[in-house]
Amino acid sequence: MVDLSIEENILKMGEILERNPKVYDELMDISFPLQEPTEIITFLKSAVLEDFPEIPSVNCTISYVPESLQEHLSPAMYLVPAIDEYENNVIYINPEYDLADIFPTIAHEGYPGHLYQNVYFRGQNPHPIRTLLNFVGYDEGWATYVEMHSYHLSGIDDSLAEFLSANNVVILCMYARADMAIHYEGWSKAKTIAYLENFIGNKALSETIYSTLLEEPGIYLPYAIGYLELMELREKAEDKLGDDFILKDFHKFILDIGPAQFAVIDDYLDHWIADHLEASN
Repeated sequence: MVDLSIEENILKMGEILERNPKVYDELMDISFPLQEPTEIITFLKSAVLEDFPEIPSVNCTISYVPESLQEHLSPAMYLVPAIDEYENNVIYINPEYDLADIFPTIAHEGYPGHLYQNVYFRGQNPHPIRTLLNFVGYDEGWATYVEMHSYHLSGIDDSLAEFLSANNVVILCMYARADMAIHYEGWSKAKTIAYLENFIGNKALSETIYSTLLEEPGIYLPYAIGYLELMELREKAEDKLGDDFILKDFHKFILDIGPAQFAVIDDYLDHWIADHLEASN
């Protein structure tokens, strides 16, 4: 699944560049129109409503990672709120990273990512036992899926948005493939670095990636595999429903089920598709 996705998205990137060579120059000097986190959150709250269902109105506080932790934390993170107080949410931004590139990260952590999905699910008053269950593949898969979607909401050229999405899927799958190669297939350091360097052409960076994967086994799999699983579900629905496929309805189906194993979601998807086909006949 991962290898195939890498191949498909590299081909897609080549097709985009062939169709629009200017994308490469735009990529070298990319700047998202919106760069202030609070402004991005406000924009996305309304922009996502075209393809995603509405959620209850909640508060979102943007905080910044303390200087002592900036070196060790990711660009941003969403803090899951208390079970009985999902109305108050916090996203932490790490100023160690370039805020000019923060738009898709805010989408991943905020709308329509973790914050949005969490609020939607809690707003349905799920059975309390579901708050004890952890499906990180669903959670991070959803956030990664909508992050790729957000490039088309950011105000940049559509071809550039498509290229960036494909490029990031390749990078994510490359990390996941190396992760599995090290910890399951037993690849040596030299073999792993050679694999990574083939993609990025930088030995020092490849060694840094190798060290990261070595320290935290499985860290990239929920993002990459979760994203690919969601895309498979979407492609299945698109294929079966054809012209009757509506993206917003599909997103609502995924959100209504909430965090679960993908095999379970796939079973429910078959019933959802059958109901839609029956209703359209």
